Amino acid sequence: MKAKKWRILLLSLLCFCFLTGGIAVMAENAGAEPTYTEIAIGQKPVAVSSFLGDNEAWEASKLTNDRGAGERWTAMWGNTSNPSADEWVKIDLQENRTIGKMILHNPVANQYARKFIVFGSVNETTWFELARYEEGDAGWASGKVELKFEATTVRYVKISLREKGLNGSNYLVSLANIKIFETDQPAVNPARAYSELDVAMDADASLQGGADIGVLTDGVSADQTTNTPYWSGGWKNGAATDTDELIFDAKQSVSFGGVSLFPRCTRTAEEPVCSVYGFPRAFAVYASEDGENYTLIPGQEFSDYQADISWNDFYFKKPVQARYIKVAVTERGQAGGAYLTNFAEVKAWKADFEAVTQYEKVQPAAVTSSGCWAEEHSHDKACDGNFGTSWVAPWGYSAHKYADDFICFDLGASRIIGQLKYYVADVNVPAVFRVLISENGEDWGVLARVDDAQYENKCLTLNFDSVSARYVRTEIFVKGLNGANYLGGFTEVEAYATDEEEAARTIPFFTNLTEGASVKVTSVTAPNEAGKLTDGITANTNAQSNYWMSGLAQEATVDGSNTAVGFDGFYFEFDEATRIDALYLFPRFDGEPGGVFGFPVDFTIVYSENGQEWYGAGEYKNYAVKAGWNEFVFEGSVRAKYAGVFVQKRGMNGDFYTIEFSEARVYGAVQERPALEKKLVLDTSKMNVTPYTPAEFIYTQEKFELNLSERFDYTLGGELNFTVAGAGEVEQRDGVWYYVFTPVEKGVTEVTITGTPQGKTTPKGELKFSLNAVVKENPDVIVRNYTPDMEYSVGVSFRVDVAELFVYEGKEKLVYGTDRGKLETQNGKTYLVFTASQAGEVTVSVTAMPEGKEDKKVTNAIRLLFKAAPEKPGEQPPVYGPPEEQPSESSGCNSRVGGSAIGFAVLAAGAAVICLRRKKQL
Repeated sequence: MKAKKWRILLLSLLCFCFLTGGIAVMAENAGAEPTYTEIAIGQKPVAVSSFLGDNEAWEASKLTNDRGAGERWTAMWGNTSNPSADEWVKIDLQENRTIGKMILHNPVANQYARKFIVFGSVNETTWFELARYEEGDAGWASGKVELKFEATTVRYVKISLREKGLNGSNYLVSLANIKIFETDQPAVNPARAYSELDVAMDADASLQGGADIGVLTDGVSADQTTNTPYWSGGWKNGAATDTDELIFDAKQSVSFGGVSLFPRCTRTAEEPVCSVYGFPRAFAVYASEDGENYTLIPGQEFSDYQADISWNDFYFKKPVQARYIKVAVTERGQAGGAYLTNFAEVKAWKADFEAVTQYEKVQPAAVTSSGCWAEEHSHDKACDGNFGTSWVAPWGYSAHKYADDFICFDLGASRIIGQLKYYVADVNVPAVFRVLISENGEDWGVLARVDDAQYENKCLTLNFDSVSARYVRTEIFVKGLNGANYLGGFTEVEAYATDEEEAARTIPFFTNLTEGASVKVTSVTAPNEAGKLTDGITANTNAQSNYWMSGLAQEATVDGSNTAVGFDGFYFEFDEATRIDALYLFPRFDGEPGGVFGFPVDFTIVYSENGQEWYGAGEYKNYAVKAGWNEFVFEGSVRAKYAGVFVQKRGMNGDFYTIEFSEARVYGAVQERPALEKKLVLDTSKMNVTPYTPAEFIYTQEKFELNLSERFDYTLGGELNFTVAGAGEVEQRDGVWYYVFTPVEKGVTEVTITGTPQGKTTPKGELKFSLNAVVKENPDVIVRNYTPDMEYSVGVSFRVDVAELFVYEGKEKLVYGTDRGKLETQNGKTYLVFTASQAGEVTVSVTAMPEGKEDKKVTNAIRLLFKAAPEKPGEQPPVYGPPEEQPSESSGCNSRVGGSAIGFAVLAAGAAVICLRRKKQL
């Protein structure tokens, strides 16, 4: 027995030594450095983008030997002042090999490749990055650059050169030798592989002076010649901000992986070395399937961008399924003294891989809920990892399947999440619920809604484009059947964070504004008052949950003519104008198991700044009401004091038509949103008109005035427009509108004055009255307004028929007088004549009175302006005023007849001068 025990002990010891030794060997191998074996590529095909001139000394074969600096490949000179490069070297290994290291030699210090990228491929079509060098001259200190990378299986290796070295005053790039090493490490499949897409290019504009957009895909980049063709978008002189768009069309929907943009490089008198010219400073990349509706690609928004002198690559974090990719420029690049959008060449890349998102379950730091059915079904049971326990929401009305319960996870910190899982038992299975997220627990956004939950193996998984959130809230709207009762709950709820560094999308967050507003309704059926709309009690509480109900109607269609605000429905009112973005409505559900009552069929979400002009924020016809919260998010923000629901067609309640809501809330967006375009849908403002009954008659030739501001009252205030039907007109004096009419003959005139707000056609008010014009028995002399229509020169006579200055309908003859000038009578007409002796302003007063009636004497003061007489000698200024009567016998020239011998002599002399002047001209 002892011998047997010793044998067993010895065998155990040997096994222990063997195992520990094996583990040690495994540990040693695990930490061992990879071994690299050089691949003989001397006779393998090597291709290059170009070589210097036609000199065979610089051809591609020089890259596969060790014959020193004199035996090297050198790329074409191109633009010798341009450091940018678009050169490449490609080596075909003839078969797939697993490589992990490269060594590039170049002992010529002034021809280093300052920047380059190494790519690999197995088919020469799809390429993936192996290594990247961006250390400039410093990394070539030993005359070579060594690059190590993850073991990868390739057949083709491509070195893409991005920046040349300086050779005296010129830029060149050379390589003397390339060595590629196979490794014993297991190959890692490349995570991101791309192939170049054949795309058609389009743009919003091409600037004269630049080339057609086709040059962007002609294969000629800025390194090839001194005058490389380039495309130029918009141009601005002295202003960087504007918009240009460059569009890639793949001609069909593809999985886009990114785009690459090569700048236009040029030199100026101040800068002899070529530099980036016109590459945009701010831009974003968008995707679209139809070419009209574009969506921003996550992570592709850039500001203050500093372009590389060679290819600028913009790879997307995830493949994007689209037909179109758009580069939208919002700030152009500087180009000398102007601002331009310039590119020399572009490429689009197809993503030849699928992005696999990694998920990590997040254990919540805290859990809250609307309550629980019993202590053993508390909300913590939904995240305890035990599928045998569950959270169950409160009973409420047990025969009522509709709910408004929630469970909320606090993840402890903001996380980027992309998946949620809901596990259920055989009962209490929620059929309808929605998911909200928040960063602060106060402002919420709707992440997802499930209206017909389908659980596979008692689990429902929601996958979505990742978002950033700290709080995840699930709200149950329709419960599951549990025997004869309805209950809702989950055995487990799991939230999963992604491995992404940045969320793929953002959703709008909303702040609840309801507490800052009061509610007004257009009618009530007691006891369902307006306050029930905002009491926080929805359809889950009891058989008769709190709700507002309008008055009952026999018909569904309503016009609101009997309501104070001109429509049927309700509205929130704020103390002052507030930014509003959404309205949420919770329907009234009732009965066993429950149905919707009184939710409107046709309605418009409206808002107003003054409570009388109502604008539309969304119109809904034959609306299919959803269980739980129905969200009505405006297409843009509005600033308003009022927001509500304008109902055109009511819902049913038994044999009647009503408007009913269990709860309503109004929200404002946290993020900035564009303003909603105004669309007037209802105007309940009024134009109140105070009637006017005129006296029995007015007198002819006498002005009649009526203050319209005292007759028209617009409930919103502001400026009004007036039109007149009949005789007369309206005029404004000192901000007050008057109707003005001077009858010229006897008779009755019918007047209609219409008033409307400026810029609107409604509301409209009309004022109608009749004016009876008669002749006065003992009329007054009426002074007419008279203003000369020009300036007069010194020495030029001002003349006016005094009959134009006064109106008199009496039988007596008018007697005239003046304080300046003189009165002249010609053929029964009396003229005022005044000639100024010096320049300046003169007021000439003319009086008129009926003969023998001093008490009716009136004065018309005429303001005259005289300018200096012409300085030219012998120049006779023209005479202004009414023409004089023609003599009975013509002298061959038109002469004026004066009222005295002296006047006649003066006029005759003037006529003689004019006649002589005319003869001279002939």
